[in-house]
Amino acid sequence: FPAATNELYIRLQFGATLWAHAGQQDSSGAALEISLPPGYTCYVEGSGEPPHAFDHPGMVTAYKLMRETYAFYNNTVSTLFLLDRNRDDHADYPRGILSAVTPDGSWSASIGQRRCVYTLQNGQALFSGQVVYFRAVVENPSQPMRRSAEDNTWSVQMRSRGTLESGSLYSSPSTPFTLPAPSGSDLWAHNAAVAGELSNILIQPADFALGATHYLSIFFTTFQEVAFGGAVIVDAPAAFAFMHPCSVRLLDRAAYDVTDFPGGVRPLPDTKDCQAIPGPNSEGVGTNRARIRLLGRLVADRTYAFQLRVTNPNHLPSHNCSWYIWTADISGYVVDGSPEHPALAPGFSSCWRLYGQAWPRAPSLHVHGGFLHPYRTFRRPDVLVVSNIRTPVSSNSRHTDMRAIAPPSCLFRKPSAGGFRLSTIDSTMDLPHTPKVGSAGELLWLRIHLLNSYVYGFQAMMEVRDTQALIGTHTFSLELGFSENELAAR
Repeated sequence: FPAATNELYIRLQFGATLWAHAGQQDSSGAALEISLPPGYTCYVEGSGEPPHAFDHPGMVTAYKLMRETYAFYNNTVSTLFLLDRNRDDHADYPRGILSAVTPDGSWSASIGQRRCVYTLQNGQALFSGQVVYFRAVVENPSQPMRRSAEDNTWSVQMRSRGTLESGSLYSSPSTPFTLPAPSGSDLWAHNAAVAGELSNILIQPADFALGATHYLSIFFTTFQEVAFGGAVIVDAPAAFAFMHPCSVRLLDRAAYDVTDFPGGVRPLPDTKDCQAIPGPNSEGVGTNRARIRLLGRLVADRTYAFQLRVTNPNHLPSHNCSWYIWTADISGYVVDGSPEHPALAPGFSSCWRLYGQAWPRAPSLHVHGGFLHPYRTFRRPDVLVVSNIRTPVSSNSRHTDMRAIAPPSCLFRKPSAGGFRLSTIDSTMDLPHTPKVGSAGELLWLRIHLLNSYVYGFQAMMEVRDTQALIGTHTFSLELGFSENELAAR
């Protein structure tokens, strides 16, 4: 993303020998120089040695070469050097490095420059055909840069005096990085994108339960345009699954802005297809990435919404919040992406979580009088009635917390303002105390003691806003144990 610190692993194969003559009295000037696109700066620490699964001697027997023809690369650099896709019992990419120990060369000339420079010491040579890898830490440009941009060119150049002890340096032509061979197209690229940042990213589930199959409601605002034939990509945590072909549909018509109101929510353009494939963190198993190919285009600075069918895992994944959304052009190159995990609702900093238990009976909800009344028109609040709140029967009583979330069109009034009731007509026991209103407008009971032998409920006052330019589904949710770390307590 723009202005972010990034790590890039670079592979070089020498087409000619680069030699620093041993007989020179001063520095030979022999060097290898990688030029970066405008806006980048480079730093290489030490030798820039990439990690390898065999770096720890005790792990040598625990790792084996990945000998499948289509061995999956999981974006963990240390496994790159274990791939054996041609099944010859040798690693496809043996790790070669550029030594930075005395009396060898150094990357010190790279610090803070728009180039990565390795300077050879006298008597050092890098031979034709030799392959090396190094890790460069770069500061990205301050603005997005597409892979298809004309100035997004990475190039390499060598210079030395060859066999001469003195005289002018000879420099090779500056050679752009080349496209990878098809067998390595999932491993290497000739340049890198600086993705724009998507905003207003929400992922709201229809079912929080383990093992449930349901539709996610997904919202995002583009930063850059994506021309006709691009794609939207959704990455889920490894334990989630999209069916292939994955199912994409629009939200209810009420969720979209039919006018050209600035900031209004638009439906996703017509789709060509939806492919469910293994995601980067899936270890090659499962289908936790959905690639939605579009027939239309995505306009810059527009908010889009759609629904995507997913199956929740039967267990709690280790990274429950690792959801990401990307847009890509017709070549599959990333254009924009989500810099952080999508939120559950507007104003929230956390994503949605799985729950280990279902309500014994689903709570019921209705608005007193049967209709919502826009506050600006009617100048009076509505009353939300939530009844039939029952705790699971796993224990006679429960100390927990509870949260009620309203859609973005509704704002809860503070209970201290009056009108809040701790029960409904169906309640057999009042709630112990009133909630507070959270920073995102939700009702929070941060510590509450409920008995499973009673039925609870509440009535809350709320104001209804105009629905134009509001992002999120028009649904209410009620969660018991929302802040508990243990799945069984949620």
